[in-house]
Amino acid sequence: MLFRSAHVQGRSRGGLLLRFIGDLSMLRTWLSRGLLAGVVAVTVLVPTLITLTVLNYRIGLTLVAVLAAGAAASLANGRSVRRATRSMRRRRSLLISNLDEQLQSLSVVQVFGRSGGEHARLSRQNESLNRSLYRVAELRGRLRAITSAVALLSVVSVLLVGMIEVRNGSATVGLAEGSAGSDRW
Repeated sequence: MLFRSAHVQGRSRGGLLLRFIGDLSMLRTWLSRGLLAGVVAVTVLVPTLITLTVLNYRIGLTLVAVLAAGAAASLANGRSVRRATRSMRRRRSLLISNLDEQLQSLSVVQVFGRSGGEHARLSRQNESLNRSLYRVAELRGRLRAITSAVALLSVVSVLLVGMIEVRNGSATVGLAEGSAGSDRW
């Protein structure tokens, strides 16, 4: 991301430093966990769904419906995660900026007897950051719970539809059991 001169001048050193370090860390995480895992999931998921739909369209469509509902729930919760993460980054930037300023002017703070006031301000900022970090962790935990629930629900729904299909003679036990095991990527 390119910064305009006015944009950089309006930021504190702590905020700028955190921005560069945080962006590099986020990019690394996104590449290693997000992008690559997504490519692998799509590479496995699309052929599996196509094959299941060709073998038995009811099982395939059931799995597509469950996965689509899970994706919609994840996207809906993803917005709040982005907002909470943005807030957390802003609070972290303020705290680091304040620490940087205090370290640069430590002697002035000590001479004027402001140690107690600055400690109180840092404590408030730290508590605010902690609350923000807890919120981000809570929301990320919800996303993981959605993922786990969708995985379990997909297995259960495929087995139920497979059981009905086997009972009707539209599918074999091997297809139903194999379909339930094929979505464990």
